[in-house]
Amino acid sequence: MTFQTTWILSLLAYLLACALAGLAIPQRDNMVAKSSWTSLLLDNRGRCSLNRLQVIAWTGLILATFLAIAINVGLAQASNIDNELLVLIGISGTSATLAGAIKDNKNTLGADQIAGIQGFHESFGVRPDATKVVAPRFLQMILEEEGAGADKIVNVAKFQNLILLVTFCVVYVVIVLQPAQEPKYPNFGQQVAWLSGISYGSYLGQKATPKSTKP
Repeated sequence: MTFQTTWILSLLAYLLACALAGLAIPQRDNMVAKSSWTSLLLDNRGRCSLNRLQVIAWTGLILATFLAIAINVGLAQASNIDNELLVLIGISGTSATLAGAIKDNKNTLGADQIAGIQGFHESFGVRPDATKVVAPRFLQMILEEEGAGADKIVNVAKFQNLILLVTFCVVYVVIVLQPAQEPKYPNFGQQVAWLSGISYGSYLGQKATPKSTKP
């Protein structure tokens, strides 16, 4: 079995595991969000999360490469992961953790200004008729989720992060699937890590900023 075939099968197995894990997640107490194959993408507001997509994507790509190299060449070679890739997955994980902490703080202080699924607002003692109840959808990854523009306008920082994520992932896949004399990790270079770090930092700064409640 070639390296490319092993990589594709490993990635498919990972995606299947993520889908099954999503289906296994039970509905939260007093929150209406049916379990589905996309449940791993939902944050504590019941919205589709760009941060979760980033972590799932980079973990899957790098894990599939690790398994493919380990099977075809050996564990020693598979353990030799480029520093740039370690930085990328570290940045995405750290960004997701910090974004979650910011959300938790805002949930406690101003749940009435957040567009969330049914039951989210009641869990923080807010009247449901004074809030915006929305259903999970993929478009939420680039939409505002707080203030007067919640679920109405595109968040530029989120949109930039999504474009970079899709671009880097596509480049990663193209490099991995190219025929090579020896299976190895794609060499992204420090510039990609810096660009990702700056983009994530801008996104977190924007997320921490209070949103206006005036239209």
